[in-house]
Amino acid sequence: MTPVALAIVLAGGLALWASLQSLPIGIENPSWGEASRVLGPLRGTISIAPSVTLISLYTILTPVIAFIVGVALFPDDDSSATLARAMALLALAGAALGLYEFSETPDRLLFQERFSPMDGVTAFFVNRNTAAPFLGVGAMLWLAFLLQRLSEVGIRGVGDVILRGDDHRRGKILALAATLLAFLTLAVALFLTKSRMGVTSALLGLAVMSLFCLRSRSARRGAKMTVAASAASAAALVVTLTYLYGAPYLSRLQQSEVTTDGRWCFFEGMIAAIRERPLTGMGFGTLEFSYPMYRDPGCMDLELTLDRGHGGYLEIAMGMGVAGPAVLLAGALCLAWLLIRGAWMRRSRRFIPAAALGSLLLVLMHSGFDFPMQVTGLAVYAAAVFASGVVQSRPPRVKRSQRPTRSPPAAGAADEH
Repeated sequence: MTPVALAIVLAGGLALWASLQSLPIGIENPSWGEASRVLGPLRGTISIAPSVTLISLYTILTPVIAFIVGVALFPDDDSSATLARAMALLALAGAALGLYEFSETPDRLLFQERFSPMDGVTAFFVNRNTAAPFLGVGAMLWLAFLLQRLSEVGIRGVGDVILRGDDHRRGKILALAATLLAFLTLAVALFLTKSRMGVTSALLGLAVMSLFCLRSRSARRGAKMTVAASAASAAALVVTLTYLYGAPYLSRLQQSEVTTDGRWCFFEGMIAAIRERPLTGMGFGTLEFSYPMYRDPGCMDLELTLDRGHGGYLEIAMGMGVAGPAVLLAGALCLAWLLIRGAWMRRSRRFIPAAALGSLLLVLMHSGFDFPMQVTGLAVYAAAVFASGVVQSRPPRVKRSQRPTRSPPAAGAADEH
């Protein structure tokens, strides 16, 4: 099954179930019976707010449509690389805007005043916990481009330009320097979001991405030295950035009390709701209406309005039943397998699949403690990056006229593209 077909099947199944939750099919939430005693006979549904469930379908369908459109409109290596570069430039613009607002106009977001004080870089978003995964994905793309350019130029090529003034490679070195500057901008903005889980997830994603980017299947000693030098440079760069700009993030990480975090109180209420309706759920997207029945006033301010669960998997399980997150994780595992295969089997084209794989890990990890993929702008952005990575993961197409007439190479031969 192709990635597009798989996305259609999984998203279509979730959308169908959410639609059934909104229809009177003979199964209803007990809340409808209590409402009938007050309001008269009502046709109950699985969802306690069927209209909200139907409206919430866009959070499932929009990123899937973006993924399908990305694969369809950018179906080959060159066009999908263009898509990845466009997403990288968008992240760079968000980082530059966020840094400017953070230093010069902390009371404004784009063209309007902020509703709450700014305590970290938020890029195009209101919340720093949403900006962090956006900037983290952008940082992975730029680091992938940086390592790709470094692998093309080589450590010796950088030395030749610096020490001998090699004009033939000067343009590539300038492009390498510009890519490094872009990555530094994204990394600094990411740290200044001060998002604990966002930055932690991004660092883990960057580490996994680098493992695939920095591998070498070449037997040449020079190539292996370039990989080793690149690995050392990337590690030193991340450590230096953490030392220079990671103080706010590290401070919040050290001061946070894991046992007293309000999320655990939130999680307990959602788990109680899941235990009560594990198969049918309360209705997709209805947390704002269903959670108050399970809210513990002893550990959470009753005046606090909660319309998003700070645990994406628990919220989906609460709304759709335990099958909801199971289907999403199954789709994520299939996507991860495609990206791992592309990052491992391809040679010069492994960088974008590796960046998409690190981005997927970031999103999956962060979703356990926040709601990044429920923000439509971020979900569409991530879906476009995944689409580019999936297309780059495909084996290269060889035209009939270019096929060798000799006997085919042995199985497992390395991809030269």
